[in-house]
Amino acid sequence: MKHYFFSILLCLLTIPLFSFGQKAPIITFENKACDFGTVKYRPKSVIKIKFYYTNTGNAPLVIYKVDSSCECTVPNWTKKPIIPGKKDYILLTFKMNGKRGIVQKSIFVNTNTDEKVTVLHIKGEIIS
Repeated sequence: MKHYFFSILLCLLTIPLFSFGQKAPIITFENKACDFGTVKYRPKSVIKIKFYYTNTGNAPLVIYKVDSSCECTVPNWTKKPIIPGKKDYILLTFKMNGKRGIVQKSIFVNTNTDEKVTVLHIKGEIIS
């Protein structure tokens, strides 16, 4: 009887050590694409775009790195972990730098989520 009682007690004490749900962050973007429309070219002008996201998981979210498909798009983001339920954004600064015509760029968000990389897109047109 002692062994039976001890076994039950041991099981009850170790239950909190096991995870019943997945303990991972999840990055959920409001939008993964932005069309900034048609804009007139102006020397040294920039277009600023914010991609809002929420950590909908149940562990802190870390954005390790944000890369762009070209040097004309500069990302800025919070380097601190984002706790579950909190909202933040990635700010992209697109430098026109003499560009005209249709613009399409990809942004790669590297995180500690199960997906590891989320791809965002911006597009628009720059006219003279």
